[in-house]
Amino acid sequence: MSTPDAGRPAIAAWAETLTCYTAAAGSWLAYDRSNWWRPFAAGGPYLAIEPVGDRFRFHHHPRPLCHSLGLSLRTAPHWSGAADGILGELARSGRVVVAGDTFSLPWHPGFGRARAPHWFVLSGDPLVADDPLGLTGELGRQQPVRVPVPADGLAGLCAALPPGSPVYELRESAVLGTPDPQVGPAYRWLVQDGVAGAPELPPADRMGGADALTALAAHFAQHAGEPDAYEQADDLWQALRQREFVAKALAEERAAGVPVPDPDAWTEVLGLWRTLPPLLLHARLLARSGRVGRSATALPETLHRLAEAEARCAGERFPEELDTTGGLL
Repeated sequence: MSTPDAGRPAIAAWAETLTCYTAAAGSWLAYDRSNWWRPFAAGGPYLAIEPVGDRFRFHHHPRPLCHSLGLSLRTAPHWSGAADGILGELARSGRVVVAGDTFSLPWHPGFGRARAPHWFVLSGDPLVADDPLGLTGELGRQQPVRVPVPADGLAGLCAALPPGSPVYELRESAVLGTPDPQVGPAYRWLVQDGVAGAPELPPADRMGGADALTALAAHFAQHAGEPDAYEQADDLWQALRQREFVAKALAEERAAGVPVPDPDAWTEVLGLWRTLPPLLLHARLLARSGRVGRSATALPETLHRLAEAEARCAGERFPEELDTTGGLL
């Protein structure tokens, strides 16, 4: 029988494969199961994009994470309503995902400095916040943390991302599986409604796999040297993280005797993906100074190579048919 914290003690070992979304959703799921990684790895590695104006909506999972887990967004304009909703979900489910803002999170290197969406999990009595994400970014190092939350600090901690960034709104839209992610209300959190969202037909202009990578290559080739061309660099970093995650999930399953593909099949792909973040950073810095360097031309070349390499690994993905709803392995 599943028990609270069944898989959470081990989730920090995955820190360098997580995004803020899989870190929060993983913590939420690991509360009562040890094979928590399966819904996030199923059918992966995966990448699809949809053009939205001059930008793209990036999809890193065959189905939106929240749909897969039966999680739905709730919002409130004031803390009184948010407190009732957040504490009510805590009482009902034992934990709650909060869709927060890096600016308001004391453990995050963006605290008081930069705004970006960042999800975390509240649980326990006394209350704690879990954020198992590990990364080193432009603002510094973030370590996996579990921190106590004083009652008088809860409202500030749960403050949501303000509106104004189309890039962030596209990202939240993809994870939530809705055209309108409701970025704007002062507080946003997720509740377990017990019903996984029904699969929907993808838009006609959605491109997946090699087509997505080829379209991105064309985008960077056409807009080389334009600073705005690189504003979704973090979405490509998330694609790298998803591949790191799937490789670790495959290794975890094989260690448990489950017949899944060999994660070593993805070695070449991972090597190519790992070159993208520094290329994107360098190209963006040069573009801001009005220059185009070798990094800008290397980006589309690398994406074309990735399209070919990922196509060769098409049969080595994490199985979609593994049980993603059960409890302990």
